[in-house]
Amino acid sequence: MEIKLASLTRRSLAVFIDFSLLLCVQMFLLHQIYGDDYFVSPKLFEGVLDFLFNWVFPQLYFLIFWATKGATPGKMALSIKVVDKDSLQMPSVSQALKRSFGLYLVILTFGLGYLVLLITKRSQTLHDMFSGTIVVKGGDVTEFKEPIFRVVGNVLAAVSIVFFSSSPYLVLASSLGFVPRSEVVYGDDLHSSVHSLLVEKNILQEREKIVLYYSSSTFSYLEDGNILTDERVVSYWQDDDKMKVNSIKLNDIEDVEMNSSGSWLEDTVIYVYSDSEFLTLVAGIYKGKDKEFFERLKKYIKINREITS
Repeated sequence: MEIKLASLTRRSLAVFIDFSLLLCVQMFLLHQIYGDDYFVSPKLFEGVLDFLFNWVFPQLYFLIFWATKGATPGKMALSIKVVDKDSLQMPSVSQALKRSFGLYLVILTFGLGYLVLLITKRSQTLHDMFSGTIVVKGGDVTEFKEPIFRVVGNVLAAVSIVFFSSSPYLVLASSLGFVPRSEVVYGDDLHSSVHSLLVEKNILQEREKIVLYYSSSTFSYLEDGNILTDERVVSYWQDDDKMKVNSIKLNDIEDVEMNSSGSWLEDTVIYVYSDSEFLTLVAGIYKGKDKEFFERLKKYIKINREITS
């Protein structure tokens, strides 16, 4: 029996459709449960339901469709299906189960476990090999002959695979302090290496104690940062590979203002004024810590004025 293996383009587009459907459902339900704070939360899990929707629900999605239809909605839309590599029949429940858990192999390899289909004899990914399945075309299907279709399909899939594969690692790295967290952080909760790094880059003085810290960067503490120390407020950022630092001592501050959009998509902006200058700070809104940043700043200004008066 002659079979036609599904192309990378067709499988890639199917991946994009499935991940997009999953993401829409997950984000809608999780927003209903946890509200806007969910989207800026630095936690690996917000709760049991967060774990269920992010890790169990996708497994059930793939398991049920593969076991009952041999294809997910994405694969159905692209007229491809999963079959046993030997019998070419619909996969068994055990194969569907192995294949769904095999997706973790793709995640653990940052998506490389998917791209091995380019070099395997029957275009098998790691989860195909783990479950003993292949992906084939089903019936007469339209060929994607134009290069643009192949390019678009592969790019969309690459984005989806990288996003879903790297997200757990990024959240874990954030929780452990290797990269900035998406919330205002107490100085005592920052790893000591962060303070040392900021001192090394002449952003802080050795004697300064960090009270609150926030960075809007995803990957590096050196990309930007907003700091309240026991002596001053500091804002720093990278500009053409040069570090820019702006600061005002607490006892020089004349006024502060806060501008919050009320949207989880935007950080709160805090304006700090002295007699001769002003600087802008930003603070994440997670669990109202932007307001805490603002109130703590006002409190420290008051304390410093009392000390110097």
